[in-house]
Amino acid sequence: MQHCYLKVNNIGESMTQEKKRKEELVLEEYQKGKRDFKGIELRLADFRGANLEGIDFTGADLEGCDFRDANLEGASFKFAKLKAALFSFADLRRADLRFADLRDANLTGAALEGAKLSVGNVEIGIHGVEWK
Repeated sequence: MQHCYLKVNNIGESMTQEKKRKEELVLEEYQKGKRDFKGIELRLADFRGANLEGIDFTGADLEGCDFRDANLEGASFKFAKLKAALFSFADLRRADLRFADLRDANLTGAALEGAKLSVGNVEIGIHGVEWK
């Protein structure tokens, strides 16, 4: 009697690998000069410490992404889904965050000079920002 073994990938593991691959593709394409990532779906991605200056994530689904310590100067997150995203100590100078969903986002220590925010952003509870 012969035994046949079939290796089945863990669905969660393969989804994590797919997400990681998307992150890597974004970083690779950015390094090649691409800046337009409008509408991309990339939840829970890890961009800690990445240089993404001037990137365009307009309308992107970036819920729960980690942008801590990232350079996002001049980036566009207009209309992006950024619920629970982490921007602690990120450089968001001159970034466009108008109409973005920033519910439960953490911007502790983020540089926001010249950033564009809409009234809705302020009303929904961004964490870690001192409004002066």
